[in-house]
Amino acid sequence: MLEPRNNNNDSTSVATQEPLWIPTGFKYLTGDLDTGYVVVDSLGNEFTYLPESDEWISRYEISEGKNEMPMSLPYMPAWVRISYEKVKNEILGKFGKSGNCNYTVDLIDKWEDEIVKFIATKIDRKLVYENSGLIGAYYDTDREIYTGSEPQYMVYNISDLAGNHWCITNEEDRGYVVISGGSWVDYGDKTPLAACAITLPFATCRTVGFRIVLRKKEF
Repeated sequence: MLEPRNNNNDSTSVATQEPLWIPTGFKYLTGDLDTGYVVVDSLGNEFTYLPESDEWISRYEISEGKNEMPMSLPYMPAWVRISYEKVKNEILGKFGKSGNCNYTVDLIDKWEDEIVKFIATKIDRKLVYENSGLIGAYYDTDREIYTGSEPQYMVYNISDLAGNHWCITNEEDRGYVVISGGSWVDYGDKTPLAACAITLPFATCRTVGFRIVLRKKEF
């Protein structure tokens, strides 16, 4: 059981390494600030805390729930064939109005800054695999491997960071949307965690999915 939060200016409680803010409606699930601190909401969505950016990232690449509700659940099909415009205009809005949260929801701004540098510091490598086609959630001859189904590829309590599906971000480049993290259609040094590519905002592809972050509201 978690200890009560302290009222000083420290970033965590000494007993539990608990972040001083947890989104309303979420409960502690597993981990700590060294291994990846995970919370879960009433719908089962799981998010991992990133101390460097002071925000939560979906533990799993987003899957599709009922009524096009984005879900961060293990052993679910990753939500692919969805465009950046659809994610921004429809999906995130529905999630933000789901009634079980009071935080802001968005896509990752800077994959390199928010994810890659922090993870590299934690594990001292860039997550490069010889055969990315074996990793995480992907389509292989129309057979889907579910997100989070390979625990050995979970780093800092976040699944499938490289080698499954590219992740859509908020970052733009000359009118294109930046996608990051590598895809199972590529191999080896083409799919490290730091890999980036670009795509059109309305494009869809079975190799591109997305993650979301939770940010504290500014009052």
